[in-house]
Amino acid sequence: MKHRFSKIIALLMALCMFATVFTGCGNTSTDTTGGTVDVNAPTATPTTVPGGDNTEDVTGDATATPTATPTTAPGGDDTEDVTGDATATPTTAPTAAPTPTTKPTAKPTATPTTAPTATPAPSVQDDQIVATYIYGGYDRLTEADLKKLDIIYIAFGLIDEDTFEMTFRRENRLQGLTELRKKDPDTKLVLSIGGWGADGFSQMAKKPENRATFIASVMSFLDKHNLDGVDIDWEYPVTGGDIEHASNDKTNFTKLLQELRAALDERTASDGGKMLLTIAAAADSNYWEESINVPKCIQYLDYINLMTYDFAGSWSYETGHHTNLSAPSSGNGWWTPANAQSSVKYAMDAGVPAEKIILGAAAYGKEFSGVKSSSNNGLNQEYTGGCEDIDLNDIMDLIGKNGYVRYWDSKANAPYLFNGSTLISYDDAESIGLKAKYIVDKGLAGIMYWDYAGDSEESIIINTARDYFDQH
Repeated sequence: MKHRFSKIIALLMALCMFATVFTGCGNTSTDTTGGTVDVNAPTATPTTVPGGDNTEDVTGDATATPTATPTTAPGGDDTEDVTGDATATPTTAPTAAPTPTTKPTAKPTATPTTAPTATPAPSVQDDQIVATYIYGGYDRLTEADLKKLDIIYIAFGLIDEDTFEMTFRRENRLQGLTELRKKDPDTKLVLSIGGWGADGFSQMAKKPENRATFIASVMSFLDKHNLDGVDIDWEYPVTGGDIEHASNDKTNFTKLLQELRAALDERTASDGGKMLLTIAAAADSNYWEESINVPKCIQYLDYINLMTYDFAGSWSYETGHHTNLSAPSSGNGWWTPANAQSSVKYAMDAGVPAEKIILGAAAYGKEFSGVKSSSNNGLNQEYTGGCEDIDLNDIMDLIGKNGYVRYWDSKANAPYLFNGSTLISYDDAESIGLKAKYIVDKGLAGIMYWDYAGDSEESIIINTARDYFDQH
């Protein structure tokens, strides 16, 4: 039972929060990096900074027009205002929190201090998931991170295009991961099969005997390594991506998931519970219209990992955000206005329940070089030097160095770095905190990110998301 004094303190805190709302908090990022600037702040007279130390007044460029005008995708106006708590989210990497001895217990969803533009339904997901894909860097997983993760997706199994059996090239490196998991048996280890450019799905799924061979090899692998389920990362049925595809992939995908579910239900997970079946899904609306039969498939799936990243990259004609939560003022230079909130809407409109959606984040950035103009602080500008991926850990080391200034786009709810010629779009503690808030407000299943090895030494993504979920 709570003491009367605690109730008084809670009342005083609520009054303080009420007062804060009416004094205008929320839209301007806290400058703790020595160079953070809100690019959507109202136009004001520039303030001269003594010594010119890595901080700029960029308000004059906030309305800069992109070199090329992107086309607008449907659903772009359906984003929600989640910036009400932005000032509560740290802009610098949090220090690692003490490792909990057990997973957090279920808790009610906290009411946000400011109402979003569109009021979400009450959360039906009380204990949000933190998940990661791990690709090769198995020996880098720490016990502290393990105990804050609910699902670890082991990437990637592949399909032998001759035999249709599942193959896994790093099998000899799995033992260390499965041994570490013994320190926290509640963490699920799930085999992820596929990935970008991984062929063989269409050929395997089209015949019952091929599916049976594939599923038998998968179940044998799970049994051998005491794993807890399967994640299918088929990129993509019907539309292809970069692999062979066919018009009947959509039907065969349903059959594959149905048969995988049946085989998994004959087994139990390492903790004695249900074996998981998940998929990785594209973030655009076409996926739900063309690649998957949601009403039929959703009954077989525990979660859908929504790949809300790579909104911009080497294919873009201009620089842009690649994993932004909300719609940016301008496009992402390819597919406009790409953002995580619209991607969630596409999935839910197709019939995916909120409690089965795991939102994607990125432990890597997109580094655009040879940016042709400093207008809008390099955002939405043409570039000539290409675009490469860069780990979040390396990005954090660049802030305040080599002329890099961190900018915060309060429209997109996303940070970026710019030094006059190179722009880096990425996720950090502030953007992850707002994604976590959106997940709780919307009642989504949780957050996942690609991939574990790219996160900072302070495990920004895991710690920020886990801490927010524990507190709300």
